Amino acid sequence: MKCPKCGFISFDDLIQCKKCGAQLKETKIPDNLICNDRTETPREPEAEGESFLPPQWRETIKTIKRELEAIEGSAVDKQSHVNPGAGAVAELDKHFSATGVTAVPGPCLTAAKGGFLLRLLAYTIDCTIVYCITLALLFAGFIFLRSSALDIGKADTLELLRLLFIPYIIASTVIESFYFTYCHAVTGQTIGKWICGLKVVNERGELLGFKRAFIRWLGYLVSRFFLYAGFIWIAFSREKRGWHDKIAGSDVIRV
Repeated sequence: MKCPKCGFISFDDLIQCKKCGAQLKETKIPDNLICNDRTETPREPEAEGESFLPPQWRETIKTIKRELEAIEGSAVDKQSHVNPGAGAVAELDKHFSATGVTAVPGPCLTAAKGGFLLRLLAYTIDCTIVYCITLALLFAGFIFLRSSALDIGKADTLELLRLLFIPYIIASTVIESFYFTYCHAVTGQTIGKWICGLKVVNERGELLGFKRAFIRWLGYLVSRFFLYAGFIWIAFSREKRGWHDKIAGSDVIRV
C-alpha cells in the first residue's frame, strides 16, 4: 500500500504509515468498546407477574411501591407484610404528640388513649348513676321502716337512718362492683364511657373478661384510698393509665 501523504510503500495490513505516521485505513472500533457518554439508569427488576402487564400499569405499581416505602421507611416487596415500620411509628408519635393524644402500644397502635378530663367526666357520670340507684334503695328502705315504726308507735328518724347505714354501705358496694365489673367485662364500656366515647381493653385490644374486670374494680378501691391519687395519676402519666389500670393490665382507648 502506498502512503497518500509521503508516497512510502508499505505492507497492506498496516493501518499507519511507518515513515510519516499518516492514517492508511479507517479504524473500526468494536461495538463493545464504544463509550457512551449517556449513562443509562439501571432498570429496577420487575416483580414476578408484572412482566405481562401494560407499561402504564407497571409504572403505577412502581409509584405505589415508592409511596409505601416513603410511608413505612422500608422496602416493599411481595414477600413483605404491610406492617407499620419505624417510620410509621415515628409519624404516628409526631401526630399524637401534636394533638396531645397518646397512642396505645402493641395492637392498639392507631388507637388513642382517653385523657384525664374525659375519663373524669365518664367516671362522674357512672358514679352518679350508681349513687342514684343506691339512694333510691335507701329511700325505699327508709319508707318501709318508717311505716313499720308508725305501726308500733316508734318513728325516730335518726334511729331509722342508723339502722339503714350499714345496709346502705353494703348495697352501694355490691351495686358498684356489679356495675363496673359487668359493663367492663361484657362491652368494655359503662354508660359514662359510652357517652364519652371510651372503651376499656387489655394490652391486646380485647375485652378484659370478668376476672380482670373485677380486679380492675378492686383497683378503684386502691386508687380512691389514697385521696384519689390513683385517678390523679392519669393526668401525669405518659401512658394515661391509673393505678387500677396498672393493677388489671388495662387501657382506656377512644372509640
